[in-house]
Amino acid sequence: MPSFTCPATANAVRHSRATPAFVDIDPRTFNLDPAAVADAINPRTRAIMAIHQFGLPADMDAINQLARKHDLVVVEDAGVALGSVYRGRRVGSLGAATCFSFHGRKIITMGEGGMVTTSDEAFAERARIVRSHGASVSDLVRHQAEGKVIQAYEELGYNFRLTDIQAAIGVEQMKKLPYVVEQRRALACRYDERFREDSLKVWNARFCG
Repeated sequence: MPSFTCPATANAVRHSRATPAFVDIDPRTFNLDPAAVADAINPRTRAIMAIHQFGLPADMDAINQLARKHDLVVVEDAGVALGSVYRGRRVGSLGAATCFSFHGRKIITMGEGGMVTTSDEAFAERARIVRSHGASVSDLVRHQAEGKVIQAYEELGYNFRLTDIQAAIGVEQMKKLPYVVEQRRALACRYDERFREDSLKVWNARFCG
């Protein structure tokens, strides 16, 4: 995982009883440097955590190539990259699993909480169970059932569920995602333009009299 990131990403690794291996970033994107990742892989390595810093996607082609070569899992941290696109594909579809954040400072907010996406059905089903105290039957299934539903608790779980109120806010917030992303891109272009102008002014002042 990159050395330049929020502590929450390293905390997630420690909570899984693993040890974070920090590597350097590419200064052009502030994301994982694939060459540094390659140098850091050893027989104990199990996964690569690609963090899309500031909404700029990491070099997922190179990262996934390394993962295939060494039989590693790729986890995307897209906490600040909802709506970002990498080579025509949405961030969130490039690794085994992707984590998004709905914290108050994120692109789409529910006040707090998050979301996990995956194309692995088995992983998705286990995530549904673990997020709700390990219950084998979801609240939705129980509420929709006409008769009695008996659920089992066969593994350790957590209370990682969004509240119904947060979920309702999130559904409405997601409708605004295209507009929010468009506005952020427009602002990014404006910053690029102004910084380019300011840099040119400094250059002219220094070297052009």
